[in-house]
Amino acid sequence: MTAAVAAFVLASLLYPYRHGHAAQVTDKALGISDFGAFYCAALVHREGADPYLLAPLKACEVERVYGPSGSSYQQHGGVDPAPLPPYVLGLFEPFTFLPYRIAGLLWLAILIAVTFATAPLLARLTNIPNWVALAFLGAGASNSFVFGQTQPLLTLSLVGAALLLRSGRTLWAVVALAPTLIEPHVALPPMLSLFVWSRGARGPVALLAAGFVALSLAFGGLPFNLEYLTRVLPAAGYSELTDPIQYGLSAVLWALGAPIAVALQVGAFQYVALAIVSIVASGLLARRIGRPALVLLTAAAAVLGGVYIHATQMPSALPFALYLASTAPELSALAWIGAILITLHWPALVETKLTLPLTAAVLFGTAVSLGKKLAPSVRVAIACAAFAAYLASGIAMRHLPATPLRALGSPSAVATSGYDPELASTQAAVEARMPPFFGPTPSNLAARTPTWLGLLLIVGAGLAASFRRSPSENAAASAVS
Repeated sequence: MTAAVAAFVLASLLYPYRHGHAAQVTDKALGISDFGAFYCAALVHREGADPYLLAPLKACEVERVYGPSGSSYQQHGGVDPAPLPPYVLGLFEPFTFLPYRIAGLLWLAILIAVTFATAPLLARLTNIPNWVALAFLGAGASNSFVFGQTQPLLTLSLVGAALLLRSGRTLWAVVALAPTLIEPHVALPPMLSLFVWSRGARGPVALLAAGFVALSLAFGGLPFNLEYLTRVLPAAGYSELTDPIQYGLSAVLWALGAPIAVALQVGAFQYVALAIVSIVASGLLARRIGRPALVLLTAAAAVLGGVYIHATQMPSALPFALYLASTAPELSALAWIGAILITLHWPALVETKLTLPLTAAVLFGTAVSLGKKLAPSVRVAIACAAFAAYLASGIAMRHLPATPLRALGSPSAVATSGYDPELASTQAAVEARMPPFFGPTPSNLAARTPTWLGLLLIVGAGLAASFRRSPSENAAASAVS
């Protein structure tokens, strides 16, 4: 089964090449990859310019990324910003010594290899078959493959750190967690949880944080880092607010009518509040289901709501969902359902048809894992029914109204928003208001709802298990009373 699932993953990647024309297909695929933004931002900085500014970043993308494919990332020849921390741009710099096409293919190969390497580790952590782990990881990472995103590295990092914590190797767990700093908002809660709850991790976490601060300062200097914190991050949050495929709380609040400033502030507050709650809860939960909960619960909570979260980041919650399913039998069904909801693509659009075999593998693997006492024919029937329901949901979502709930406003409105117009992220906000882009609709809100529900199930189950008394504690309380 593992070989079959691996074949599904590779076939979905090779399908666009079925008619040949490898160079043209590759350039077209790399022309829509966010790796182009990472590559150009690192190259622009290496050549002495500011990678956060519109002019130098766009010049590189037009020449090196969009030029070979004969198309543009945006309909209006726009720019794909790279609002990454300075130290992350430094990590991408070695790729800039290669031509973009070669660098892009190398990056994709790394993402695929990392996904395959994570599968046996996830299987060992959660006591599920290798093929089930690979099905979940492959389906969850498919968007990262298409858009060249970094999430597979984060998933491997979280799983590796969890395994090392379980074996008592705290120092190496902190080292393994280092790649999550590519996405600081995902890394921060797990790092703080280790610092708070593990005495042996405090020194390594402090050293790791200091090392990344030093790396960031060495790469860009203090003014460059301040620019990122004070100008780039706020502009990035603003530009993502109106994206109809955003998963942050701020985007939902804005879609429902909240003022921009309120939506951004509430999203930021919710992220901080949930991070604190999850850090407290992770220590309590670790006493019940093991130390991996310190990093896994907090990482799952980090991608629930907030200012802006991309669809590609949903697999950050997957290791916790499957670990909870294997260590808390009473919550197993909820955890498995949550894992399915955050892994599958909603709705089942034509563009996702290449992942349908992986979808079937995910559903069949879940039926096998949950229904061990059921006859094989019953498990197959359950998986088939779930797959049919998945397809039906896609049809239903497509028939919902596509009228925007809220107008985006004109591109000129961005000029009065207070964000620096010279930043690439601010320009992205301008382009989001140009046709054919449109605001949030009932249809695309419905398409995001299953994922939100899955995250709520996973994080909610974890928090409930954290603050609930264990059977021994209940027995002791009964004896006292």
